Amino acid sequence: MEQPKKDPRVLRTRQLIQDAFLTLIQHKDIQEITVRDITEKATINRATFYAHFSDKYELLDETLSSMLKDTLRQKLQCHELFSEDTMVKIIVIMCEFQTYFNSQCPKTSQTSLPYAEERIKEELQKFLLTLIQKSPAYEDMNGDPELAYTVSVMMSWSIYGVSVAWNKGGRSISTQEMACRAQRAMLRVLQEFTQNESARLVSIAT
Repeated sequence: MEQPKKDPRVLRTRQLIQDAFLTLIQHKDIQEITVRDITEKATINRATFYAHFSDKYELLDETLSSMLKDTLRQKLQCHELFSEDTMVKIIVIMCEFQTYFNSQCPKTSQTSLPYAEERIKEELQKFLLTLIQKSPAYEDMNGDPELAYTVSVMMSWSIYGVSVAWNKGGRSISTQEMACRAQRAMLRVLQEFTQNESARLVSIAT
């Protein structure tokens, strides 16, 4: 649901709703939370809630994706480019995101994250695409936007999957070790894919 996000009143109200929701999911499963619970916690009426969100699942999507975007911006420098080190950092961030949500919301983490999975992967994909397009790696792709998009999708799904598997597997190794392992595996696949695809595009162009 689109909102005039630059209006300070809209931003304050949305933040109030999201803060109330975050408090609730620390103690209740997402399926147990009602719109009434949220409006009472946020001290707003139902009409105000529905002016901002269509239902609690859209609120969940918005809340978790905002948390992820804020975390990525805070932990990665704005001038940082797509590189091997950046890949490791992003994988670590996603693993820590899983850990944080599980520790803060133990009653709902296993049921809530799947609802927001697509939105989280979408936000991660957009972030990766921005990094790729302003880095030397984009030149290696012959500046092809479709190839860059495909790579960002492959990476976002892979990174999210790695973080979920690491979390469900009991976190038997550190986030750094998991990130380094995953980065090496993804690089091999991505390098082969981009080289083959770039060669194909060059042959078509000539």
